[in-house]
Amino acid sequence: MKEIYLDNAATTKVDPRVVAKMVDAFTNNYGNPSSLHRLGIQAELAVKEVRESIAATLNCESQEIYFTSGGTEGNNMIIQGIVENKQRKRMRIITTGIEHPSVLDVFTFYESHQVDVVVLGVDAQGHIDLDELKAAMDADTILVSVMGVNNELGTIQDLKAIGKIIKDANPSVFFTPIMSRAT
Repeated sequence: MKEIYLDNAATTKVDPRVVAKMVDAFTNNYGNPSSLHRLGIQAELAVKEVRESIAATLNCESQEIYFTSGGTEGNNMIIQGIVENKQRKRMRIITTGIEHPSVLDVFTFYESHQVDVVVLGVDAQGHIDLDELKAAMDADTILVSVMGVNNELGTIQDLKAIGKIIKDANPSVFFTPIMSRAT
């Protein structure tokens, strides 16, 4: 019987080519890439090669690629980086009520630290109300975080429409939609 796995939003089977590269890294190229010895330099070159390959695929600069231990660390790094680097008296950040806890928790933290936090509601299918988003946008908005595909409900947000509302209201807001194959 063929296996059908329906929770790819949470984790996905690793491509065999990636497994082979990882086995090589774990067994032959395991040095600390921050060290100056032979294995460290070899590991640093391997990391640089992978970073450049990813950057070429994403059409960005290699120094824009960061590796984290997982989604929670990545979400926190992005949100905190945006909020902490804004030197403004008033800041508004917007998200939805069905975001991953790694997003909602950091938004809750900022709410307790004088950042204006707006949490958009969703309908029965998990879609945000675009009019509610439009009404929430203002000149103090610096970040909007909307999960493109919800890992619990399977809801696919209309990221193009969301992005248009955000950029029409305030072009300097951080919002980079990740378009899945499903959209």
